[in-house]
Amino acid sequence: MTRAVIYARFSSDIQRHASIEDQLRVCRARAEREGWTVIEEFTDHAISGTIIQRPAYQALMAAIVRRIFTEFLAGRSPRHIAQALNAEGIPSPGGAIWYDSSIRGRPGRNDGLLRNPLYAGRLVWNCRRNTKEPFTGGRVRKPNAETELVTHAVPDLAIIDPPLWQVAQNRLRREAAVDPTAAATPPTGAGFWQRRRPRHLLTGKVGAACVAAASPARGRTTWPASSSAAPPSPGSSPRRRSRCPGSRRTSPASTRPPSTT
Repeated sequence: MTRAVIYARFSSDIQRHASIEDQLRVCRARAEREGWTVIEEFTDHAISGTIIQRPAYQALMAAIVRRIFTEFLAGRSPRHIAQALNAEGIPSPGGAIWYDSSIRGRPGRNDGLLRNPLYAGRLVWNCRRNTKEPFTGGRVRKPNAETELVTHAVPDLAIIDPPLWQVAQNRLRREAAVDPTAAATPPTGAGFWQRRRPRHLLTGKVGAACVAAASPARGRTTWPASSSAAPPSPGSSPRRRSRCPGSRRTSPASTRPPSTT
């Protein structure tokens, strides 16, 4: 069963209030044709679409936020949630499509929908600072220490119950395999790379007979198997492929049949 919500709006007092009913009637008819179940309707009267602080629109976005948290706590991944929202034509708060990163965010930076403490009724300031790069002169944004954050309770703005928000944070930390107090850097622990999906069906399962181990998936902490070379040192470039000892690489010209002329 596909569930749907309806949002209707008209911009100014010059327009008729009946336009709201016209929009609702058209949307209800479309839902009936498609076999969708309308679970709620939202309407804004005499408010421009350029204003994001529309009461009904904000209520609609709150319903989407609750849905994302509910599905995440039920075990769905941010990627699957983003795919479902895009398939249903539900835009992100900025009007664009949803991405895995816009839902999951990055560890240590408190960005992304699931990491936003405002949804749990906490407003946080002074999260980042701007510094000047001495060599390039460019501006760089860096996270402040946790002791420098300024937090203010705003329970009236809470969309998610704080205990449920904390459960979501615990899952995010387990999946990222990083310390929540660590610096705002990409995940460096092995857990993230070990749990990622293989790109191909036989990734990590097939290897040459002369190689002792199967060819693992390439990643931050995994390297292609090789029977003649030791594991590369930290900081070196990853090996692109592994070959059996004594094998020769033939050129396309050497594989052509001999000329008969």
